[in-house]
Amino acid sequence: MLDKTGSMPMPPGTSVHHLRGKALRQWWQISSGKVREMSRNDQLRQYVVFLVCMPFFAVGSYYVGGPKVMTAIWLSVLVWLGIFVLLLSSVRRHLYRVLEVRVSEDGLELRSLFFTRKIRWLEIVDFFSTGNLETGHNDFALECSTGEQFFLSKDLTDSNQLFATISRCMSRPGIAYDITYDIGDGLIDGAIGASFAVMVALLFGPSRWLLTTSHPGINDVVTNLVIPVLLTGLPLFCWWLHVTKVPRLVRAGTSGLYIKTRSGTRVIGWDQITSIKRIIGWMVIRSRSGWFVMYAPKKEPMTEKLLECQRNLLALTRTRS
Repeated sequence: MLDKTGSMPMPPGTSVHHLRGKALRQWWQISSGKVREMSRNDQLRQYVVFLVCMPFFAVGSYYVGGPKVMTAIWLSVLVWLGIFVLLLSSVRRHLYRVLEVRVSEDGLELRSLFFTRKIRWLEIVDFFSTGNLETGHNDFALECSTGEQFFLSKDLTDSNQLFATISRCMSRPGIAYDITYDIGDGLIDGAIGASFAVMVALLFGPSRWLLTTSHPGINDVVTNLVIPVLLTGLPLFCWWLHVTKVPRLVRAGTSGLYIKTRSGTRVIGWDQITSIKRIIGWMVIRSRSGWFVMYAPKKEPMTEKLLECQRNLLALTRTRS
């Protein structure tokens, strides 16, 4: 039977929570403001603008230069495809910020663009706040036994009721961490996009030169090909750094650190950390099993926690010496 709104009534014990209004526009990257929302990712907009404008540039170049510029146009097509792949990768991660949550007796149904996930209460490993001082927001992350991590905005309708229900119905207590710092996807996506742009700038000219030059001399090869290719090592290193060493999410507790990067998740005990150093706006964390570089605003509680750990390490070193 249909209710007064013309839709099927929800079963007893079921509730629906979704984004609407300004929060929904922010999810779609339409609305922006001075305060950085956790769902805001400026790099997504830059990718879309480039993909839309690039065909007009190619058509205009051919209209002006004719067949002489076909090599450059084909190289531009390859760049367009590369940006398209980066956009798909960023969008795939953005979809984990869910648009709608349906609560039932069996568990949760998370909905976003192009996908729906059904999660039983037994599959929820952890549910925790990702708020930080930089954004002033208090969104939550839902971690499943499959390893997937979904983000639930406080702007979901009746979010306080939703978050209380999830915390109450979890089959196991959440992992004890005192402080959580969610860096967001925008910073890392921006660094990857910038690295790709520098690589294109370095390799576009040499690629065109290689395709249009016959019988080059050794000096020409070194100047036009070898040196630019070697210089691409710098943006490649920056790309690798932000994928494997820059945490997307950091949590600190009494036992140690939880660090999640694009390439995986690590749990490091305080006794495994060998040094923590602040370099400009970054914290370099070294442990016996590896190192990480974290973006660290001065007033962020996570930064203060790591600086406290640094002081403890220095005191311990002096005691041993």
